[in-house]
Amino acid sequence: MQESPDDNGSLGFSPVNKYEQMLISGSQMYFNVEEMEEIVDFYLESDESKKALEACDFGLNQHPTAANLMIYKSEIFLENDKSKEGIEVLQKALELNPCNPE
Repeated sequence: MQESPDDNGSLGFSPVNKYEQMLISGSQMYFNVEEMEEIVDFYLESDESKKALEACDFGLNQHPTAANLMIYKSEIFLENDKSKEGIEVLQKALELNPCNPE
């Protein structure tokens, strides 16, 4: 059974639902880094790498130094045979946070 965006019991106000409502309405909303990581992770677990990459880009627009989002983006590139782009993003993440165990 695929997990729905609001399975966390938050009455439909999960970060994924908030993000999808923002996309539908065309409005702009703020998401903290942890929310963006949750959104990207949801799309990756749902096997929706295009949406995960779009969420990474959105999150990095709001948080340009978020190394974990860069790592997610690198993984998406690597899984989609874009190794050059993946390595470039990973190198930037390592420059920003060289102690990150990921």
